Amino acid sequence: MRRKTILLILTLMLSLTSMENIEKSSSTLAAPNGHLSPVIPHNGTYKCIVGPKPINKVGDVVLGIVWWHIPKELAGKVVVITTDTDGHCDMTVEIWTGYILMNETEWWVKNAPLIAGSQHGRNPMLVWRMIPGNYTLVFAHWPYSCGCKKFRIEITYNVTILEKGEWYNWMANLQNPNVKIKLSQMPKNVIKKGRVALLINPSDYQCLREWIHTYITDAYFKYGVNISLYVRDFKDIHEVRGFLRRLYFNNSNPIRGAILVGNLPFPIMGNKTYAYYSTRYYEDLDGYFEFNEDGWMEWWNNTNGIEIWVAIIRPPSAFPIESLRWYFNKLHMYYTGLLRVERRALIAVDHSWRGATANLADEVLTVYKSYDNITVMGGLKGEYAIHGMEFMYYLQSGYEITAGWIHGGFSFEAGGGDVFEGKNHEGSRKLKLGSIIFFMSTCGFTN
Repeated sequence: MRRKTILLILTLMLSLTSMENIEKSSSTLAAPNGHLSPVIPHNGTYKCIVGPKPINKVGDVVLGIVWWHIPKELAGKVVVITTDTDGHCDMTVEIWTGYILMNETEWWVKNAPLIAGSQHGRNPMLVWRMIPGNYTLVFAHWPYSCGCKKFRIEITYNVTILEKGEWYNWMANLQNPNVKIKLSQMPKNVIKKGRVALLINPSDYQCLREWIHTYITDAYFKYGVNISLYVRDFKDIHEVRGFLRRLYFNNSNPIRGAILVGNLPFPIMGNKTYAYYSTRYYEDLDGYFEFNEDGWMEWWNNTNGIEIWVAIIRPPSAFPIESLRWYFNKLHMYYTGLLRVERRALIAVDHSWRGATANLADEVLTVYKSYDNITVMGGLKGEYAIHGMEFMYYLQSGYEITAGWIHGGFSFEAGGGDVFEGKNHEGSRKLKLGSIIFFMSTCGFTN
């Protein structure tokens, strides 16, 4: 019995020593084998070396990493990470799943285990609701776009863990325009359950009544999707968003998505150079947005996800009602099997988006169960940047779904940027056969 007692005491002492070492360790410098010492997040101010090894495949970014172990005791608590980057203007704070080795950060490009990330900018801040497990806290710096061209810098970051009583104070702070944070986190099943709202204004509805009800009936019998029809006049985008918020937050049968038909007020995201329609204001129902003097969104805090998905069926300015009727007729033919195209899906992924789009591409592939009748361009396995003309060539073959993760760089602007010309993407509309549905994620001049 004495031996067992001594052994038990020694075991407890070793466990307590290990835990103490984990909690006190705050070094962010890699050991020769690329390992770090995991730490449990605590309130405090810390230093981190960012660099010096660049990851060339994503624009010469350099990283500073810290291994975080989140115990069960911290589950559900919110951590706020603020930074002082000493003037460096292109940085992000990110959370990756698992412990990523310092000498294996190229793995990030291929697998992108990102679960939370801040906006690019000077002194970025991240708000994250913690989930037990092992994570890598990442500070990413783009020296060339920052203009400093320094591949090794030191930053200061502050960790604040909010207790339950403090949560409501931080929620109240969201009213402060200087606090650019969001405290939501999208449940995994948010787009899997619930009904879909269809919004349309009264004048369009009078002209499209027959087509709208045929569409709702087809969707139910084809997929079992319940679409709730709402005929409303909305004076501006804020009124639309308020209505969607009520359907999601204040409803015993919350919506999972919304379809906006016709010329409803629609948010524009842009700056002095580019402007384009964006669904984000209608999808991130508890997020924080800033608008410029033109009423365009110029800032959004993409921290922890969206609440619903939003799709738009928006006609061109010429012959809008006739165009909508034509589109709904095409959908009816598709649902009833009268319209078929040779190919089912076109997936286009630029090379540096490979890891970030792996799961999203899988979502598209699961619709069709296999790669049969699916065209994949570029980055799932390839290494090249997709050219706009190449994309247009494939699109003319006709697809049910087109999903794209494409850079808005010179290859699209110079060689095929007219695919997405104008806020309505008129170039895509002009192509025959084109696609029934577009899911496009691009940077710069399109969205």
